[in-house]
Order: sequence, then structure tokens, then C-alpha cells
Amino acid sequence: MSKRMNHDESERIRTAFRLYEIGEFGMRDAAAFAGLGIGEMMTEANERDIPSNYDGAELADDVEALR
Repeated sequence: MSKRMNHDESERIRTAFRLYEIGEFGMRDAAAFAGLGIGEMMTEANERDIPSNYDGAELADDVEALR
């Protein structure tokens, strides 16, 4: 990530990804919890080699959001 994070921000992102990885959060919820936009969170996931767990429910949410 381009901006420098403080310890609290970094810890919130780590916690968000832990919850994402166990299925408690989708990417959008993880981003909101971490205080990031969805694009920023996806960039963080790529930089940290965190695999996507995008599923049908998230797809349905995204389709609904586009309506």
C-alpha cells in the first residue's frame, strides 16, 4: 500500500483478513472493517498473497448493488 500505516491500521487490516479467511467477512465487509475502500483491500490481499474466497452469495450481492 502506498501510504504509510500506523500500528492500529495495520492490526485492523490483519484482523480483517483473518476474519475474511475463515469466512466471517466477505471482501467488502473486511474492507469496511479495516477502513479501506474495496479496491485498496483487494490490493492489500494481492500484496499479502491472500486467496479470494469470492462466492455465489457475494456475486448476488454485487449484481444487486449494480441494479
